[in-house]
Amino acid sequence: MPSANCGSVSPPPARDSRRHASTTSRRLDKDNAQVAGRKEDLVAQAERLAESSDWDRTARAFKDLMGEWKTAGRGRRSVDDALWKRFQTAQDAFFDARRSASDAEDEALAGNVEAKEAAVVEAEALLPLTDLDNAKRQLRAIQDRFEDAGRVPRADVARLNKRMGVVEKAVRDAEDAQWNSRNPEQSVAPRVPPPRLEAAIGELEADLAAAKEAGDKRKVKEAEEALAARRAWLEQIQGVVS
Repeated sequence: MPSANCGSVSPPPARDSRRHASTTSRRLDKDNAQVAGRKEDLVAQAERLAESSDWDRTARAFKDLMGEWKTAGRGRRSVDDALWKRFQTAQDAFFDARRSASDAEDEALAGNVEAKEAAVVEAEALLPLTDLDNAKRQLRAIQDRFEDAGRVPRADVARLNKRMGVVEKAVRDAEDAQWNSRNPEQSVAPRVPPPRLEAAIGELEADLAAAKEAGDKRKVKEAEEALAARRAWLEQIQGVVS
């Protein structure tokens, strides 16, 4: 009589495979739903921010949302793509509105450039300094006119401030040199121009040559203005220490 097999009978492999596939699918669906939920929340925040006109704060908020989006994980491709499209649409709407507002503001401020630049030109005419006390009095009045001219478009802010700053620094340096000459025991007056000034002049000369070669009239004008101011400053320093 054949002996009976008393061992346990294992489920067919096919049944194990189906059970494993079902478990994996449920887990994947759960993960996808969690990712979609997080991104849906980010999209909702982005769509609310799109209407904001608090430009700087909202731009930072969008940057934070983008960071969260990158760490939210990946979900189902079709869902991710649809959510990203909504997020990007909201983001583009905000930044387009900010750009339009900035352009409109620049256009409104363009009328201030002439007065602001006139004050700069007047300040630059003080160089090289021949009468420090008189120059200081004139510069204070010029600085008041410079400020009273109001704000200017973004593209003009740095160049105008930089040119005015060159004159202001020349006056400060002349004051320091005058004080040092009257108090030789306290400080030794410089006998050579600051190396950074000479280096800046060399860089500007190279910039001017490159701008002329490229035929860029705007950059040529800016380089010539900056170069003239620094050469005048150098001449002033050399005159004080000679």
